[in-house]
Amino acid sequence: MMLKTAKKTKKKFYNKYIYKVSLTLPGAYSLRTLGHQEILEFATGLRPPPQSDGADYSEATWRTRNAHTILKHSQTWISFLGIINSVPKNEVTIRIETDILDVYTNNKTLYGTLCYEFPDITRNRYEPAPGMEDTLLYSDQEIFVKELPHSMYNYQVDLKTPKSLTFGELESLADWCRSRKPAIAFTDATYNWLLKRDIFNTRRWIYVDNDSTLLMLRLRCNDLIGTVRKYVKTGK
Repeated sequence: MMLKTAKKTKKKFYNKYIYKVSLTLPGAYSLRTLGHQEILEFATGLRPPPQSDGADYSEATWRTRNAHTILKHSQTWISFLGIINSVPKNEVTIRIETDILDVYTNNKTLYGTLCYEFPDITRNRYEPAPGMEDTLLYSDQEIFVKELPHSMYNYQVDLKTPKSLTFGELESLADWCRSRKPAIAFTDATYNWLLKRDIFNTRRWIYVDNDSTLLMLRLRCNDLIGTVRKYVKTGK
């Protein structure tokens, strides 16, 4: 099977990694509760799947289903863990969401091995543009782009909900941000999100045009500002 076309890494993942591979591997969630050796024992048949207690949602039933899933996809699990265990633990981070494994690393060899070994279960993969590896690796909260967003914005600002403000103060802050358009790209959806104080909703961020506007925003309400990332034009 042909390799899935790689997307270009524009910023470090978690401000640390420049390579990412997402794999769909049934039983992936078991990595949250089982060690690598235990999974390998299920995959190789050295350890039989535990008995279910018959309940639909019990821990015993969940472990039984997982063990059978691992055994069914044993060759993939054995290969995957063999590759992951071949590098030091501090060179790789794995994030798990249902049956999806997101593997982050700065080890180009590990990244390449995963891509070529598992093209049939690769959902997507990210790598730096040629010649950008070191630039990305030694960057700090920077996003590398061909052109600035809307040809004018230099910053991406993550938003937080200021818990100390009253609703009236929050509404005044939202009105102030909206009045600064287009220097601050503050949409109606962002306005409504802020007033709802829905901290569990989708993460929100805004564009800010320059240092002066960013400073004004900090002075108006620094508690609103989370991580700030700077766009860097690369022309490629």
